[in-house]
Formats: sequence, C-alpha cells, structure tokens
Amino acid sequence: LERLAAFLPLRPPHSKARQRKSKQRREKKRREEKKDEKGKEERGREGERQQKRRKRKKETSKGREMTIFNLFFSKRAQVALISVLCLTFFLVFSIQSRLYLCSFSSPSLRHSSPILEVAQLSKQEDALKKLLSSSMKRGGGGKGVSSSGKEVGRMNEKEGQSRLRIAVISDVHMLGYQRRSEIDRKWTDRQISAIFRTTTSLFRPDLFLLPGDVLDENYVPAVERQESRSRFFAATAAIGATPIVITAGNHDVGKGGGLLQELVAEHETHFGDVNSLTLLRLPRVDSESSSRHGRSDENAADTATPSSIVLPLITVNSMALFVGAPDPLREKTMSFVTSLAYHLTPTTSTGSILVTHYPLYRENDEVCGKEREESGGVTYNARSENLPRKGEVMEKEASSQLLQYIRPAAVISGHTHAPCMYKEVKEETGSEVFETTLSSSSWRMRPDASFHIMDLAFHAVNTTHGYLHTDITMCSLPHEHYLIAVIIMSAAVCAVLVRRAMRDCTQRNTYVLPKKA
Repeated sequence: LERLAAFLPLRPPHSKARQRKSKQRREKKRREEKKDEKGKEERGREGERQQKRRKRKKETSKGREMTIFNLFFSKRAQVALISVLCLTFFLVFSIQSRLYLCSFSSPSLRHSSPILEVAQLSKQEDALKKLLSSSMKRGGGGKGVSSSGKEVGRMNEKEGQSRLRIAVISDVHMLGYQRRSEIDRKWTDRQISAIFRTTTSLFRPDLFLLPGDVLDENYVPAVERQESRSRFFAATAAIGATPIVITAGNHDVGKGGGLLQELVAEHETHFGDVNSLTLLRLPRVDSESSSRHGRSDENAADTATPSSIVLPLITVNSMALFVGAPDPLREKTMSFVTSLAYHLTPTTSTGSILVTHYPLYRENDEVCGKEREESGGVTYNARSENLPRKGEVMEKEASSQLLQYIRPAAVISGHTHAPCMYKEVKEETGSEVFETTLSSSSWRMRPDASFHIMDLAFHAVNTTHGYLHTDITMCSLPHEHYLIAVIIMSAAVCAVLVRRAMRDCTQRNTYVLPKKA
C-alpha cells in the first residue's frame, strides 16, 4: 500500500476545486496579457492613424496651395484657360476688331457733285464768314459741344492729308428711366462709349456729326433728361477736342404739334443751336481729278488755285417744318434757311451739306441701294412701306423748300433706323443730289447697328473749276444677338472646364488610405 501510495499519490478531496481556481487564474492572466497586447496594438494603430491623418492633412493643404500651379499642367485646365482668354478678348475687342476691319474696307459708295466754280465758292466763303461773325456778335451760336459758328478742318499741307473725315453716328438713343431697366442702360452706354472711343482711335475723324435723337425719352422730368445727357457726355469723353455737331431729333425736342419750346431751349443750351452753320475746310486734290476728266497738264490746277476751299455744313430743325409745329419755331427755322440762302452762291449747287433728322420726301425705300434690307423690324419699316403715310419722312412741301433755298450737294439724315443711300436729280435744284439716311447706332434700336465714315475732298479740274468728291463707308457693329449667344456659351464652357480641372487637381493631391490585405 505504501508503495502504491508513493506511485499513485492520493489527493485530498478539495484538489478539484483548487485545480478549477488555478485554471481560472491562468485564463485570467492570459486574457489580461492578450488584452495588453491588443491595447498595445490598438494604440499603435491609433498612432499610425493619427500620423497618417496629419500627413494627409498636410498633403491636402499642399495640394490646395498648388492647385493654381497645377492648372497649367492639366489638359482640361489649359483648354479652360484658353477659352477664358478668348472670351475676354472677344468681349473687349469685339467692337474694336469689327471696326478695325472696317477701316480697311473699300467705300460703300462714291459720289461726285456737279462742277463747282472756285471763284463763286470764295465769294460764298467770305459771305458766310461775315454771317457767322455778325451772328456771334448778336449772341448767336450754341453753347456746349456744338461747333456751330466755327470752322472745322485741317490745313493738311503739313500732314499730307487729302481729305476731311466725318464720323456720322445717328440715333444713339441714350435710354431713359421710364421704359428701360438699369441693365439695358449700362449695356447700351458701354456700347455707345466703345463706338466713340474706337472711332476716335482708328479713324481719327476731323468732325463727329450726330443727326438727332441723342435722347430716348423727352416727355419726362427734367432731372431724368439731364441724367441721360450726363451719360452721353461721359460716353463721348474719349473724343477729346474733336468738334462735334448735333442736330435735334423728335426724341429730343418733339415733332409737329408735340414740339415744345422748353425742350428746344434745353437742347440748344447743352448741344448747340438746332439750326446751325459750320464751315468745313476741304483740302484740294489735283492728280486724280485731272486724270479722271482727261485734262491736260496745262489746264490742271496750279499753285495760283487755293490749296483748300470752305463748304457749309448746315443743320436744320426738320421737326419745326411739320404741320402743327409752333409758329415761333417754324418761323425761326424758315428765317434761318432764307437768310442762309441769301449768302449762298446763286448756282445750281452750292456745294453745301444739309443735315436733318428726318429724311427728304420719298415714297419708300425702293430707291435705296443694296445695303437696305427688304424686311422690317420693331423700330424700322420694310423697304416697300409707304413712308409719308407713317410720317417717317419730311413733308413734300418742306422738302422742296429746303432743296430750293439751300441747293445742297449732299444730304445726311437719320430717324428711320434703316440705312439708305441713293442719288436723284431734284427738280428744285436741277442737279443730282446725294442723300444718305443712317441706321441707328444703338443695339437697343436694332441688333445690327452701324454708322458711317465720310471722306470729303475738293478735286480741282483746273484753276477755276472742281467738284466735291465723297467716299462713304458703312461700318457695321457686331450683331448683338450673336454676341450675347457667344458670351453665354463661352461662359458655360469655361465654367465646366475650370470646375473639372479643379476637381482633377484636388483628387491628384489627396492621400488615399491603403486597403487592408
């Protein structure tokens, strides 16, 4: 038994309980060790996460700082930048580029007046200067920007110029505050300002001529009219010291029975006389005229002939010649015309240029050239419509009186908002008269606005005779509807491309956690 007990030792009855407790202690120790190991692992992973998070934040901020730099290396971004530059160029230089092309285009029409006598023109010049000096002594002549009562033109011997250039911009219609929004006013003011600024820099005209309708709303409070005039002066600030002649239009002073003396007085205070006379000094050209008329060198103009001549530019208040106009204004206009006719030469053509807001009497625009479109629009009539019935031209009697008294070589008018150039032999003058009716220069009147550049020169046939040569170039502005469509499409394309380029650059510089194995 002793040997058996030594070989198989007997344990006390409570040995199983001790084993169970010992096992529990061991398991608890293992759990604690496992927990410690797990905690260490978690702490290590958390540290790694924090480190990676800090690294990712640093990389992301670095990516954001480098986004503009990285834009230059993205294909989409390059396309977007090119689009933005093209859009900017198109917006800034659209009008300038169109007019720059116009400066190289050939004249739309050439016209030569009947033969003029140099001696008669010299006498006429002396008489007109006396008339101007007497009117200035009586206090005549307009204030403001009008060049009424002045002599305009270069003595071009030093500059080598062979013409006098006139920029004719009609019906600008500075929008008012009753029927138009602020966006319309800002858009139109910017366009009108671009016309004057670009015309001054590209064409360098000797004179700006506006045949009426500077304002768009006349029967409004005086404060609003003054605001519109102030915006017009701001738009024309770029012309500097270049003289400007402005005649009145129906939107400025009214028409016929609606013609108000108060509006006429305001117009004369700010823009000059509604009936004015400006002397244009034109240089003499010899070579072209001699060869054109087949004259020999013996009969060509020599040094005894004056190097330049003076022709009158006459503006008339055509609104006062309609039926129902106030008698004082009508009498004042007719007195101006008759007194001027007394000092003009009694020949078939005085070589003068007549400027009125309303065109001379004509039945329709079928006599116009190819620049006149067939269809009409919101602010202009169709080519075949009856103009006298709608009151779009001067009355026949008034038109005949102006032709009979002034006997112009050329007539410039506006109002219809549609371009028209034609020649016609008038019974009142017995000679061919050339009339140019201008389109509106404002996008709010018609989307395909335009204006004209006139080059005048006196071509001497010989020592005693010559003729007035006129080159007229019609300069069209960019079509407003096409311009707006291009702006919207370009802006949308640029926005999409820039957005995608920004997103690509951000994704390329963002840290992504590696996937677990």
